[in-house]
Amino acid sequence: VSTQSTWGQYQQMKVSKYFFATIVLLFGHLCMGGNYNYTCKFVLPDNEVYDLTTLRNSKAPDYTFKDQDLLYVVNFCGPTIKRCAGIEGSFVSIWNSSSYDCIVTAAENNPVTNYIDEKNVFKGIRIVYTHGMSSTTVDISCDQIYDRAAFIRAERIHVGYILYFKSKLVCRNYAVPVTDHWSGAAIFLVIVLICIVVYLGCGLCINLRRGSYTSFADLLPHKEFFLNAALKTKECFNNLIGSAMPSQAEEPGNLSPPQNINKIQDLF
Repeated sequence: VSTQSTWGQYQQMKVSKYFFATIVLLFGHLCMGGNYNYTCKFVLPDNEVYDLTTLRNSKAPDYTFKDQDLLYVVNFCGPTIKRCAGIEGSFVSIWNSSSYDCIVTAAENNPVTNYIDEKNVFKGIRIVYTHGMSSTTVDISCDQIYDRAAFIRAERIHVGYILYFKSKLVCRNYAVPVTDHWSGAAIFLVIVLICIVVYLGCGLCINLRRGSYTSFADLLPHKEFFLNAALKTKECFNNLIGSAMPSQAEEPGNLSPPQNINKIQDLF
């Protein structure tokens, strides 16, 4: 009976361990957005940020279009819903319309981004994916008519494919300079200032309700504490300066002539 009881406890502990491990993995999967952490904000060489979040399809259908006998399945800054050969994380796949054979031409989250024409930043942006069975370039031209991405055409080149789209999201007026984003230090300073304002405001209100004040300085919260802290800081600073400076009695100019001579002889 004892052996069966011990075996039962062991099985319960084993099941509990796997249960909690599954919960932890599921939580991490949800927090990280699956096995891939995609970004839809592309930083161009001049530090302008283009946000293509609204172009990403999180559920079917994908961006699909036919060109001759090929079917292109595309998603922006995220994996396509339709998977080629069960491969997860593909951005672009090309299918044969008749045989349904397919290849993955883009499957990564760190593409190379630049302007279509570096001399004309208003023309649009270029996203180049190099991980896949071939290189895939996605050119998105600026066009204020299209809220999302409109497919224009596809082109086969010797190193891969070029897909041409149009969208207003790559127009210059939709770009946000990187310098406009607040840094962590700026956010910290703003929080500190807000705390100081709240502290002073609450302290003034409390002392004002008490009524025991003769001047505006009496309304300041913890006035005595800060005054004493300032005086102690001043005394500490003066003591540090005094310990670093020689005393007046040891200065050579304040010694008598015989003492000056003895002082000089001691140096040799």
